[in-house]
Amino acid sequence: MMANIDRGFVDLLNRRTGLNLTWEEFKAIYQERKTERDADPAIQSRQARHRVEMEDLDAFFR
Repeated sequence: MMANIDRGFVDLLNRRTGLNLTWEEFKAIYQERKTERDADPAIQSRQARHRVEMEDLDAFFR
Protein backbone atom coordinates (compact mmCIF):
# COMPACT_ATOMS: atom_id res chain seq x y z
CA MET A 1 0.00 0.00 0.00
CA MET A 2 1.28 3.41 -0.90
CA ALA A 3 0.27 6.47 1.08
CA ASN A 4 1.15 10.12 1.04
CA ILE A 5 2.33 10.89 4.54
CA ASP A 6 2.66 14.50 5.57
CA ARG A 7 2.09 16.65 8.60
CA GLY A 8 -1.65 16.60 7.96
CA PHE A 9 -1.60 12.81 8.18
CA VAL A 10 0.16 12.99 11.54
CA ASP A 11 -2.33 15.60 12.78
CA LEU A 12 -5.24 13.36 11.76
CA LEU A 13 -3.59 10.35 13.37
CA ASN A 14 -3.16 12.32 16.59
CA ARG A 15 -6.81 13.47 16.60
CA ARG A 16 -8.21 10.00 15.89
CA THR A 17 -6.01 8.03 18.28
CA GLY A 18 -5.42 10.55 21.04
CA LEU A 19 -1.68 10.42 20.44
CA ASN A 20 0.49 13.48 20.55
CA LEU A 21 3.24 12.66 18.05
CA THR A 22 5.27 15.44 16.56
CA TRP A 23 6.31 15.36 12.92
CA GLU A 24 9.90 14.69 13.98
CA GLU A 25 8.87 11.76 16.21
CA PHE A 26 6.77 10.30 13.42
CA LYS A 27 9.63 10.59 10.92
CA ALA A 28 12.00 8.84 13.36
CA ILE A 29 9.51 5.99 13.91
CA TYR A 30 8.89 5.69 10.17
CA GLN A 31 12.62 5.59 9.44
CA GLU A 32 13.16 2.89 12.08
CA ARG A 33 10.45 0.73 10.51
CA LYS A 34 11.81 1.38 6.99
CA THR A 35 15.25 0.21 8.13
CA GLU A 36 13.66 -3.00 9.47
CA ARG A 37 11.80 -3.57 6.19
CA ASP A 38 14.91 -2.89 4.11
CA ALA A 39 16.86 -5.47 6.15
CA ASP A 40 14.32 -8.21 5.37
CA PRO A 41 16.06 -10.85 3.18
CA ALA A 42 12.89 -11.44 1.17
CA ILE A 43 12.65 -7.76 0.29
CA GLN A 44 16.35 -7.56 -0.53
CA SER A 45 15.98 -10.56 -2.85
CA ARG A 46 12.94 -9.03 -4.55
CA GLN A 47 14.73 -5.72 -5.05
CA ALA A 48 17.82 -7.46 -6.47
CA ARG A 49 15.66 -9.46 -8.87
CA HIS A 50 13.88 -6.29 -9.96
CA ARG A 51 17.22 -4.52 -10.57
CA VAL A 52 18.39 -7.41 -12.77
CA GLU A 53 15.13 -7.38 -14.71
CA MET A 54 15.42 -3.63 -15.30
CA GLU A 55 19.06 -3.97 -16.38
CA ASP A 56 18.09 -6.75 -18.80
CA LEU A 57 15.26 -4.66 -20.18
CA ASP A 58 17.56 -1.65 -20.55
CA ALA A 59 20.14 -3.80 -22.35
CA PHE A 60 17.44 -5.15 -24.67
CA PHE A 61 16.47 -1.66 -25.84
CA ARG A 62 20.06 -0.50 -26.45
